[in-house]
Amino acid sequence: MLYKIIFGFVVMEALLLIVVCVRGVEQKGKKNMKNSITGAWNRYAFMKQMKYSFKKGNAFAVIVKFSDLKYYNTTLGVHSVNRIRKKAAEWLDAAWKEMQCYDCGNGVFALVGFGIEGSKEKEIEGKIMERFQDAWKCIKTEIVIPVQVCSVHIPDDVHTMEDMLLVVDREFSGKESEILNFQDMLTEYQRKIMVEAAIYKALENKSFEVYYQPIWDRENGNIHSAEALIRLKDEELGFISPEEFIPIAERNGTIFDIGLFVFEEACRFYKEKNLQAQGIDYIEVNLSVIQCMDSNLVQNFNEILSQKDLEACHINLEITESAVTDNQGILKRTVRALDHMGIRFSLDDYGTGYSNISFMYDMPFTIIKIDKSILWKALHPQLGQGDYRARIMLEKTVSMLQEMKYQILVEGVETEEQKNLLEKMQCDYLQGYFFSKPLPADEFMDYLQAANT
Repeated sequence: MLYKIIFGFVVMEALLLIVVCVRGVEQKGKKNMKNSITGAWNRYAFMKQMKYSFKKGNAFAVIVKFSDLKYYNTTLGVHSVNRIRKKAAEWLDAAWKEMQCYDCGNGVFALVGFGIEGSKEKEIEGKIMERFQDAWKCIKTEIVIPVQVCSVHIPDDVHTMEDMLLVVDREFSGKESEILNFQDMLTEYQRKIMVEAAIYKALENKSFEVYYQPIWDRENGNIHSAEALIRLKDEELGFISPEEFIPIAERNGTIFDIGLFVFEEACRFYKEKNLQAQGIDYIEVNLSVIQCMDSNLVQNFNEILSQKDLEACHINLEITESAVTDNQGILKRTVRALDHMGIRFSLDDYGTGYSNISFMYDMPFTIIKIDKSILWKALHPQLGQGDYRARIMLEKTVSMLQEMKYQILVEGVETEEQKNLLEKMQCDYLQGYFFSKPLPADEFMDYLQAANT
């Protein structure tokens, strides 16, 4: 009898210990599903909630995305930004008790609820936008951080985890707070997928085209060079602007193949058409800073020049002004190696806000290309007038660059009045629709023959 009592006691103790352990594991598991900084449920918890929401349905989620958290971490400090994140999470959690707040990482929060009425949805969006227009107190300062807000219905809008992550992980676009439409985001995403497929197809089929835009020489009054510009026409999508497909190509790595294609095509065109004999000193080819990361770039360019039996001085590589702020070390090394080969360089889009004069000193630029935005502010092609301060800025910019012994090319020339203004300033080269739009190779040759004779 005593043995049975002792045995029962041991069993009860063991069961109690198991219960305590299980509860401890559960508590630990719940703790591990909380963000250690903000206290909100973390990304893992959000993913589990989404799986449940897809099954149950009638769910509503509001995604709140901070602008460029990396920038604010650098300028304000990680500790200060974490305080703001914590306050934001606490506010979101307290504002709607019927919804659960999640911290999905990288400054992205999500509110998830069930059975939320349509009128309530707009109220939630409006209240979030109103709160984030006010400053957050951060130690001794106050700061306003822009946010983007996007509401989605599950499963009406979002059918899969992939669709949800499209909203959560999408890069913050723009600089101001705004409410995004999920269907617009989905359309944009699908468009990027289609453009990316078009890039791969064009590389495989070698269907990219290179157009050439003439560059006019003020001193000699003729066309003395041209800029090679990549063009993509897809059977399904039609014409795709370089402004759309080049950023995609830089992200997926196809920019390396595209860059080599343009360089080789420009070299072939110059040599086969004997452009030197027709007054063309060189062809300008755009060089992406991403291309400079390719350790084989210099060797590849050198081999192409050798294969085409072309002197390097007949190629001028353009580096956009925005590129000079990133990866300066590898960019300088690559440029110096190419300069040693005899290739010349231009700084493109000068005046768009990234100017770094000290960097220009270290780079072998011979030509500075002034962006059309400066010219158009000084003298608009349609209005025929401009801001007097913009004209002063244009004049002083040209004067400064001339004193620094740079050759000057102004882009975006569309009227004779603009041409006359720039001639008066003694700018070396002009480029724009006043002379010609970018032309296919054969049309460029026809234009060149007419213009230079």
